[in-house]
Amino acid sequence: MKRSARFSYIVLCILLILCFLGCNDPLNGDLTAVQPRKTYSVAQLISEFKSSKQTENDLVIAVTGVVHEINHVNERHTILLKGNTEDETYVICDMNTNHRSTTKAIKSGDSIIVKGLLKGILKDVIMLNCVVIKTN
Repeated sequence: MKRSARFSYIVLCILLILCFLGCNDPLNGDLTAVQPRKTYSVAQLISEFKSSKQTENDLVIAVTGVVHEINHVNERHTILLKGNTEDETYVICDMNTNHRSTTKAIKSGDSIIVKGLLKGILKDVIMLNCVVIKTN
């Protein structure tokens, strides 16, 4: 085997291994079976982020709130949760695509609990790969 062909083969194997390891991360898949590390109300989560910019990211949390708005754009479903106050800050929940039927059944004003991967805050708190775990 020529040296350049062997090098290409090694690079390809390394990329496949890295892709396999990254794709098998349980936080990239369905979070239904993953236990949340913490449970918050929308107001508690927003307050914690605003008071301390050092809040831990990339952990699975559960958030209780009232649905403000639901977006269905480009095959992505996003739920905006609001708290009890008139604060203009929301929790944006980008929903897991495997749970579309549950997401479509939710309406504005519903009280729900969403579990997802906490990514951080810009103006709003961002959660990815979310699943609805309870509706009221």
